[in-house]
Amino acid sequence: MPEISVIVPVLNGEKYLKQGLDSIPRDLDVQLIVVDDGSSDASVEIALKAGAQVLRAEGPARGPAAARNRGLKAVTAPLIAFLDADDWWPEGSLQERLQVLRENPEIQVVQGLIETRENGDLSEHVAKRRLPDPTYNVNLGACLFRREVLEQAGPFDESLRFGEDTDFFMKLWETEVRKRFLLTTCLYYRLHQTNMTAEGPQDMLTNLKLLKRHKDRVKDTMSEKKIPWDRFVGWTPPTLPANKHYTQDYVSVRVPLWKQWFVQFRDASDLAILELGSYEGKSAEWFLENLCTHPSARLTCVDFFADVRIEARFDHNLSEALLSGRVLKVKEPTHRWLAAQEARPAYDLIYVDASHRAGDVLLDAMLSWRLLRPGGCMLLDDYLWQFGKDPLERPQLAIDLLLEAKLEGMELVYRGYQVLVTKTSGG
Repeated sequence: MPEISVIVPVLNGEKYLKQGLDSIPRDLDVQLIVVDDGSSDASVEIALKAGAQVLRAEGPARGPAAARNRGLKAVTAPLIAFLDADDWWPEGSLQERLQVLRENPEIQVVQGLIETRENGDLSEHVAKRRLPDPTYNVNLGACLFRREVLEQAGPFDESLRFGEDTDFFMKLWETEVRKRFLLTTCLYYRLHQTNMTAEGPQDMLTNLKLLKRHKDRVKDTMSEKKIPWDRFVGWTPPTLPANKHYTQDYVSVRVPLWKQWFVQFRDASDLAILELGSYEGKSAEWFLENLCTHPSARLTCVDFFADVRIEARFDHNLSEALLSGRVLKVKEPTHRWLAAQEARPAYDLIYVDASHRAGDVLLDAMLSWRLLRPGGCMLLDDYLWQFGKDPLERPQLAIDLLLEAKLEGMELVYRGYQVLVTKTSGG
């Protein structure tokens, strides 16, 4: 019996199919299933030459959801991966995902990062689908699943021509799936003018419909049982350093983007970073080790530390930096400290991550913007935190208002779970 079944749906994909099939490692015991949805080109011949088990649709094309469901009926392996006909896997990425599931029987899904690869000239509509690299996103090709998890979540919804993968991921979350994230790229997503999603509706409208479906499915069960947060969102934290006192790690999953965004700050002389909200010091530690590498660099951490236990962990985790003066700890409400500062540019990077309340976030951002140097970056956390809950208790409303205000010199770089803006001029 093979160890992994790989399902590849295809419809007239001869241009890119071979590259995708060639990226499937031959040193693993793989059952390769290509489900043809009525191709009129050489897709079937390419699949047969690659040694695939080809399932051919009868009648008109029924879409990727139906193709994946048909492939699932033919699998014989305990682990299942999906790959779209126009995407491909980096060398070693499937082996890395497989190793995680081999070594961690409690993990049910493993997911890696996605990088976009563009082909040809793109229309403005298609170019808007470009993702920052690398990133986590809803894409089956970046995952490896245990078979029983897919059976538990049920089949792909064949009534959905677009967003069937997003709907499927939501159903997985509803089953309390245990997921492990990898910090390496596991999928190259090809963006081209003939992407199926290029003809689809706007993402926001599609996602709103899918969220409504999700809400309807869980509304009767969520009040009956309280699902722990880490299980509901599918987050399994990385192993924390034994010599540090951390209870949570919200940083590691952000690191790939941080490395890309903040490379210009590394080894910079007189670098000044302001962190509003430090919790146990995990993000501050990353800034120190990866950005504040010049002897003259300094980090200021402002936090009210309402919980003395959290403050004690912060002090322990950053003890050496605090003693050496590389870190200035300020125990005070962020907005009160900011209001007392002279309105002059003093920081190259400001990280806004204190209160989640919209009013507090907006006040922290507005007051600290005065302190950001031209060319500097402001990073605002938790934009999508508690999505769908009271907007006054979440950062999203505040960040949207900040962006709409169009403060002098403010340019939006990225909007996802975190939001990054830069300051191009004084303001």
